[in-house]
Amino acid sequence: MRLFRVIIISAILILFLYTDLYAQSLVDQILIAPGLNYTVCRMDNPPLIIHTVEVDLTSPFIKLETSLAKDTLMQREVLSSIAKRNRATLAINGDFFDPNTGMIINFMVTNGELVKLPIARGALAITRDGRPIISLFNLSINIETKYGVIPVSNLNTPRGGNEAVLFTDKFGKSTAISNGAFAGIDIELLNFSQPLPASGVITARVGNIYYGTSSSIIPTKGGILSLGGRALTYIPYLKTDDEVRIVTRLNPPIDILQAIGGGAILLKDGNIVFRSTGEQPLPQEVTEKKNPITAVAIDSNNKVYFLIIDGRNPQSAGMTYSELANYLKTIGMRDALTLDGGGSSQIVINDNTMNTPSDGRERAIANAIIVKTSVLS
Repeated sequence: MRLFRVIIISAILILFLYTDLYAQSLVDQILIAPGLNYTVCRMDNPPLIIHTVEVDLTSPFIKLETSLAKDTLMQREVLSSIAKRNRATLAINGDFFDPNTGMIINFMVTNGELVKLPIARGALAITRDGRPIISLFNLSINIETKYGVIPVSNLNTPRGGNEAVLFTDKFGKSTAISNGAFAGIDIELLNFSQPLPASGVITARVGNIYYGTSSSIIPTKGGILSLGGRALTYIPYLKTDDEVRIVTRLNPPIDILQAIGGGAILLKDGNIVFRSTGEQPLPQEVTEKKNPITAVAIDSNNKVYFLIIDGRNPQSAGMTYSELANYLKTIGMRDALTLDGGGSSQIVINDNTMNTPSDGRERAIANAIIVKTSVLS
């Protein structure tokens, strides 16, 4: 598919060219599909190259999704491969991740299925009715049995010493325990009535119970409840062949179709809120140094903008978080959130990397935002 460059007057053009404080020149603009525009602008003082994708979620021709690397947690994959595997027209790097394990740090929901619980950092969510939301999220999971309720400590992360952790097949083929944790008891939960939602109720059937284990095979379309230490007191609640209810509760209580975690909320309702939201802080080398940055913003019309700011090269110095917050406020964004940056910052359109990754090559990442189109680009 070819990229057709067109001359169009749009909100994105007005925003990014006619702001005196951030005077820029337009380098290129591409109408990828109805409701999906790409713009790249250059700034001379300081030197910056800013790639922007404008997404109108009301367009019937586009679909925004999240995607795990290799469709599994604790895996890594370059962005161009994620895009190609998903047949996506556009892809942008996603959440921060542990460089040693590949585990994403924050919230993730993909096509309505809860993958990872949120932490005290902002996330982007898309509701089933197409509304974009940037917020802090809290989520709890309980397993209700005929004998009592089991509070779940965590989801799809290696079990600690005294935890009750629920594993789904998004974690991989088998469960795991963290360093220092002892073997425990794993309980099969079979035949999920539907994929685990971010907010809702599903049913499952108790299958085999494995004693003294540190790893068990995770059933397809089901899960494993792994108990260790003090959480072993819940064993009497679970009997083979019993039906249980898995209840997820989300705050704010919205019906999420897609979600991806980020680093810091920069704007809320048009106000700069960086460092004032109570979020878990990021290292200063991430927030205070000029770096390549990927961010997502929402305007007053609920259009979504993804920004990739190149950095660490003579043509583009990068930005600090405070500089980015001021920039986004100046161009009229309502809410904004940083995503992973540095060498992870990348945008791919029709199999082409459009920016200049600071590593000099694609970095293998843990998850991504993808956009599929139903018309030729």
